Amino acid sequence: MGILNFWTRIKQYGARRVIPQPGAESSQITPAIIDGPALAHNVFETLRYKANRSVVTQCNYAEVGHEVVEWLDKLALHGYDIQGIFFDGALPDHKKQTRNDRMQASIDKLVTSRNAQDLINKSTQGSDSDQLNANLIADGDSPAWTPPPFLVPAVVEALSASPYANRTWIVKGEADEYCAAAATKAWQDGSPVGATIFTNDSDLIIFDFDSAYVRISMIKELKLWDTQELKVAEVLEFEPTVLAKGFKSLLPMAYLMQDRTVSFNHAFSLVSTNRAELADYQEFEARYLAKRTVPYLRDLMYCRRTGEYFPQLDARIMEPILQAQDCIAPSPSQAEGTTQSHKTKSPAGAISGQEKVQLHLYLPTLFEDPAKGSAWRVGEFSRRTAEVLILNSVSMPAATLLEYRRSGSIVHPAEIQKISKSKVDKQLADCLSILRAYIQDESRLQGVSRWRVSLMKLGLRDLAGQGKILPSFDSVVAVLSRDALSTWGLVHLSAAFQAQFYSLRMLKQVLQHEKQLGNKWEDGGLLDDLPGIAEFFGGGEEVDRRGWEGLVEEFLTREKSEEAAAPVAVARKKHSRGGERTAQTKSNPFAALEELEE
Repeated sequence: MGILNFWTRIKQYGARRVIPQPGAESSQITPAIIDGPALAHNVFETLRYKANRSVVTQCNYAEVGHEVVEWLDKLALHGYDIQGIFFDGALPDHKKQTRNDRMQASIDKLVTSRNAQDLINKSTQGSDSDQLNANLIADGDSPAWTPPPFLVPAVVEALSASPYANRTWIVKGEADEYCAAAATKAWQDGSPVGATIFTNDSDLIIFDFDSAYVRISMIKELKLWDTQELKVAEVLEFEPTVLAKGFKSLLPMAYLMQDRTVSFNHAFSLVSTNRAELADYQEFEARYLAKRTVPYLRDLMYCRRTGEYFPQLDARIMEPILQAQDCIAPSPSQAEGTTQSHKTKSPAGAISGQEKVQLHLYLPTLFEDPAKGSAWRVGEFSRRTAEVLILNSVSMPAATLLEYRRSGSIVHPAEIQKISKSKVDKQLADCLSILRAYIQDESRLQGVSRWRVSLMKLGLRDLAGQGKILPSFDSVVAVLSRDALSTWGLVHLSAAFQAQFYSLRMLKQVLQHEKQLGNKWEDGGLLDDLPGIAEFFGGGEEVDRRGWEGLVEEFLTREKSEEAAAPVAVARKKHSRGGERTAQTKSNPFAALEELEE
């Protein structure tokens, strides 16, 4: 969605309201609906601004999750009942280009920053060419790079372990339309004061709420004071029914405001005098009808009651799974309580029964060195195993999956093809066998430290399998110790470490989902205790820096001695084939499959 510069033209029509903390006997409870991604990003930016504007220090996911829960607790003190916190689970077809554009913009910023720093380093006598200038990564109050790659799923994890767990939803679409549906439902269910949606997406102001009374409050404008002298909240609210001045909704005005030169008053005047040209208006309107999503929301509630809801899936992983599900007939239990409109057209762009199906997986954008190949080449084999498991659930033989990530300086989709069940079995067994060997090799360690060392070793094995020079001792210790990323070499090693972790997380979640559906793919419980995001990237304190140094000295020396003998994957065509291994990679199933991207 999105109307360019809409916020700058509409914000003056919001009303500021001060809400005191009410007494228990006089409180007026208002249903509150939360745009989860907006809250997660707002909290992160607030913490980033207070602590360090540079994103080159590794993110404290646990702190962000704690602050999100605390924000909700404070909101509840002012008479709000948190009824739903919604997160994107899949994007519609018309948003694919928008997402590609955003990924490309992130790559462009990174390339620009890298080039600028290269020029500075070359012009500074004695400067290390690999040195990273943090001032070029943070540009004033606006970050020059995307937020941490796992910010939103880390917040979902925090909410899932909080009192808000049963009110947290990863939805089968975009969060904003489900926020609109939940607010509409609250009015339909008899709320005398309507509902308030907390968001930073000004598009929610223009939704057609089907005659429901709804308020839109901007998270970024919310101020909470909780001192001995002052306990109030100040909100900037929009009342769409009031702004519409008798019209059913603000949609006709918003449609005209797609022209960035048209003000709200001008658009209102054109609509009022019937001088508006509304060609293709119905297509625009269909995107903003809250009532269209209310049945889907009821479906999700039904699935949660019956145990068929899968909150353990990250949105990036859920998206191709939902696409695959739309290509097969629902089970009787799934069909019961599911609206007909929920099982017609696949987000993958294919209709159930057609021959060709193409699924789409968008990997999180990593902060990495654009002068090197994608850090996502690390962990690729375990990720490919997860992808072919998803593909295996699609009955059509021509099913493929496109995995989107950086390739050089552009976004490039690698095509993953379906393989036979026997090959999937073998691939999964090989993948788990190597992982089990590394985990068992670190039996002297416990918990997070054991996983951090094992995954670092797996990542180094991938690099050796690609014929890459292994990083230095100090670099490996720095990443394991979560030091600030002061060089591009550290940036890229950290990104590869993250890619290795997330690839195994993807495999874990897909296997869990397959088991939930009754499919017998066994991992022997190996991945059950893979730490969560905040725990993995913030844990391991039981090993101090000297301990990390001793561990790294032991295994990095061994890895380097094996480097020359490690098999180097042969360069292949543009598209991979579902992770099938060539003769050169059979002895090293975790060696990433090479792409011609450098």
